Amino acid sequence: MKKIFDMNGSVFSAMTTVYQILALNLFFIISGIWIVTTGAAVTALYSCCLKIAYHEPVDLYVDFKRAFKQNLKVSTIIWLAMLIVALILFLGTYYFQQVRFLIGLWIMFGTGTIAILAAEYLFPLIARYENTRTGYLRNAINLSFQHSAYSIIIFVVDVALLVFLPVFIPKLFLLWLATAFAATVLINSYIFKYVFDKYDESVKE
Repeated sequence: MKKIFDMNGSVFSAMTTVYQILALNLFFIISGIWIVTTGAAVTALYSCCLKIAYHEPVDLYVDFKRAFKQNLKVSTIIWLAMLIVALILFLGTYYFQQVRFLIGLWIMFGTGTIAILAAEYLFPLIARYENTRTGYLRNAINLSFQHSAYSIIIFVVDVALLVFLPVFIPKLFLLWLATAFAATVLINSYIFKYVFDKYDESVKE
């Protein structure tokens, strides 16, 4: 019984995780509320959560702030590019639907699927590695296809926690707002750790 409540016990570990999620979620909301800085906020969130997943020392506030500043430029450029791509896909889908051009709709669907799966990897890659913008994009696309099963799992986690939960269980909205973003990224970070470990091993070889 004592082992459960000691510093390495399950209770203390669970309380630490809850604290980390609440704190990081608050940092994310404050730094990403301006929309244009959302990309940098997501990168900073992944930077801290990946350190947690890798069992690396992490000072939540200091590391979040440092990652936000260091990756502000590249993350913002990529984030704005993602918004533009999303807008083009939305308008293209709407247009092809209006003219009932089925092939065009399938092209939009295929392009959108690739964009969504690749986008899942962009900010974790920025948070973890040094690269160029084209390098991040190339690696994101490659990893999303090489690890398609994990890409789908990450997508399901994102949709379930960030979309379905507040829509279908509105009574939990305040709890969702206080935890959902950091909890989602933390869960994803453990999946990305598995993917990145394979990538790191191949590079070492």
